[in-house]
Amino acid sequence: MSISGTVPDTRQKTKLIELAERLFPSERAEVTVDIVKPPLCRSMVELRDMRGAGLIGEGGLGLRLNGGSPQLRERDPIRIEVRGPAYPINLRIDYFSLDGQVLHLTPDASNPAPKLAAGATRQFWQSASGQPWIAGGAPFGTELICVIATAVPVDLGSRAQVEQAVDYLRDLRRVLSQASAPSGQPHVLATLLVETHP
Repeated sequence: MSISGTVPDTRQKTKLIELAERLFPSERAEVTVDIVKPPLCRSMVELRDMRGAGLIGEGGLGLRLNGGSPQLRERDPIRIEVRGPAYPINLRIDYFSLDGQVLHLTPDASNPAPKLAAGATRQFWQSASGQPWIAGGAPFGTELICVIATAVPVDLGSRAQVEQAVDYLRDLRRVLSQASAPSGQPHVLATLLVETHP
């Protein structure tokens, strides 16, 4: 038996292990859960709730960081490979940090959302002005990269490059609830937990 997912702290992980031992005394469970502390875990819950509400789905969208490694050290380059679903899409790539903020990697204030042809794969690694994406500093721990693909352009208005995740996710929910996806071309989401280190 294998249990995976996320918990907010080590105490909750211990409780989960103890619960698995009580429920399945004859079998040792493999517990591989990531510790994602508030406020980042609240962002993950909001994204999960959007999936539950049918505003966004999973599947058909691939995401890979730096050739497959889910770890970043301070000042590492950030290269994100996105594999699109079987229909053309508009992309949003966001980096959610431990402190409850979100950095909008793309689109930015000067350029619209990038487009990806049906089934295409593309690597993203710099801003519209040519500045490479670089991993930031402290605090270090588990952070989140989120890619959202929509068949129709989604306009979230003019936004700061870095803002509070709670504000962004509230507006994203509102806009996705108003943007109807074409039949067979749902809005989709891919996420990746990233471990950051000094």
